Amino acid sequence: MAPKAVRRCVAAHDESRPATGPVRRPRIIDPHPAKVEECVEGPQRRVRTDVIHERLRSVGTKEIIRPPTGKPMVR
Repeated sequence: MAPKAVRRCVAAHDESRPATGPVRRPRIIDPHPAKVEECVEGPQRRVRTDVIHERLRSVGTKEIIRPPTGKPMVR
């Protein structure tokens, strides 16, 4: 291991926390959680990603450029 990594791991151990862990990376959808929640609410609670994508595009969201998968987003 590199000396910098060893120092980081030792410091984490001394603080009684995990040395490594999952890191949450930013997602394209992060700025729009309210709109996604609005799409998912309802009796069925199952919405395809392409439907959410179209709804976000209809309200003027230009940042979302990835093509939708068409798979269910939430069960």
